[in-house]
Amino acid sequence: MSQPQRDAIASPANGLTIYNTSTNALNTWNGTSWTEAITSATQPIVQNTATTFVYTGGVQTYTVPAGMYSLGINASGAQGGANYDGTPGGLGGRVATTLAVTPGETLTLYVGGQGGMGPNPGSGGAGYNGGGQGSSFNGGGGGATDVRVGGTTLAERVLVAAGGGGGGPYTYKANNARGGAGGSPSARPAFSPRVAPVAAAGPPRPPVPPWARVVTPRTIMRAAARAAGATTAAGRAASAGVRAAAPGRRPA
Repeated sequence: MSQPQRDAIASPANGLTIYNTSTNALNTWNGTSWTEAITSATQPIVQNTATTFVYTGGVQTYTVPAGMYSLGINASGAQGGANYDGTPGGLGGRVATTLAVTPGETLTLYVGGQGGMGPNPGSGGAGYNGGGQGSSFNGGGGGATDVRVGGTTLAERVLVAAGGGGGGPYTYKANNARGGAGGSPSARPAFSPRVAPVAAAGPPRPPVPPWARVVTPRTIMRAAARAAGATTAAGRAASAGVRAAAPGRRPA
């Protein structure tokens, strides 16, 4: 019914619900007035202000506000430390995503720390949350930044931004020094294995006769003699003549 028709109801019963064609919404009488049901188009959007978390060297938490069901997260891993020459470490990885959450839920955050600079003597320290220790004179790896839901173990991470590797090698130690690995998704020093490409297998080759596996002038002559049936003295003499004609070989 239209809104004028709704308002013309003399004594609506508590809980009476009608469809209001004037506003295209359900209306319910609560005993004193008509209320309108909230639709996806009229439901207010709760937008919380951004909260920034920086490196503290410890665990941090965030509680999801009431009415909040998704969070936009922009996380960056820590940079690796510079080596003794001043060569900077690599920048940390960056992850931007939207995470489904529940109001009142607590997220645990680990913000990675930058790797230490390579001292003289010594090595750059590992960045907080998984950075690798640098070798002599070289920077340590930066730590990863991650978000965990439901606990604080590695298995409960839902987002990881890896840290950058440490600066290296130091010029004086070029033959045996390296920067520390950055914090990886496993919160252990990262590595990049080199994998050699594997050639595609072709069709199998036909078997090679035993007499043809090693090809020499003598092999060729013997094969020719067998094919011609050289079993007589003349055949043997002809075979000897072929052998004598073979370059670089003495007559048999």
